Amino acid sequence: MTQHAIPVVAPYAARSASIERQDGGLSRDGRFWVRALAGEDELAIADGLAEEQSAVEIASRLIGACVADAAGPIGFEAAEALSIGDREVLLRAIHAATFGALIETQVACSDDCGETIAFGLDLDLLSEMPPEPGPMHRIRLGARTIACRVPTGADIRRALSHNGSAAESLALACTDGKVGASEELARALAELDPNAECTLSLACPNCGRTSTLWLDAFELLRRAIAEEGGIMRQVDRLARAYGWSEAAILDLPRDRRRRYCSLVAAENAP
Repeated sequence: MTQHAIPVVAPYAARSASIERQDGGLSRDGRFWVRALAGEDELAIADGLAEEQSAVEIASRLIGACVADAAGPIGFEAAEALSIGDREVLLRAIHAATFGALIETQVACSDDCGETIAFGLDLDLLSEMPPEPGPMHRIRLGARTIACRVPTGADIRRALSHNGSAAESLALACTDGKVGASEELARALAELDPNAECTLSLACPNCGRTSTLWLDAFELLRRAIAEEGGIMRQVDRLARAYGWSEAAILDLPRDRRRRYCSLVAAENAP
């Protein structure tokens, strides 16, 4: 299976301390190896979406399985401990390893325009900025100087499950309860972890209006899988055609599974 070595410049869990993992290994540096999705990974995504798990939880399981360091796959807990920016970089790398770095897609302009804006994107060309040295930082908010850290996957998951404001919960978690949500804090955290938000400016060819698109790496993966029909449909198609078990189909290399699906589709075409 194809693997890509990718240096994640400053993964907080790996850089700020030697983190003892459940398998007894230690994560000490910032170089990770990223592999392409396998059938089991695609099934885990489908199951997570069907069970209405949050995207951040599914992404943590995916990163934990598809990203490895010298000690092996980093696992769910280490994936959750990564900063949001590092997670985005790794999810984009998983997309590139599985579907390629080039993306052709389209978005709709505003309702009053109705135009569809088609554009291409090369994930390998997206800038990646190293976060500020951490994990703890001191930032100035108005007249106060406070200690904070950048949000992790675990912070986002807990904030989304919080009964109150997710933004407020996240702000309190990152500042040890000292500061609530504010635009000033959000800007400061974005500067500390610049890969956490990737935005694209798109000009509409019809009305000339410029729109801002926020790039979500997990959503890119979900869409790419859906455009291929989804793993459940592929398993169903091959099981009906060849009588293979689910486990046998999931064990097939992804490209070979797709070729078998194409053969079945061609045979059933009118």
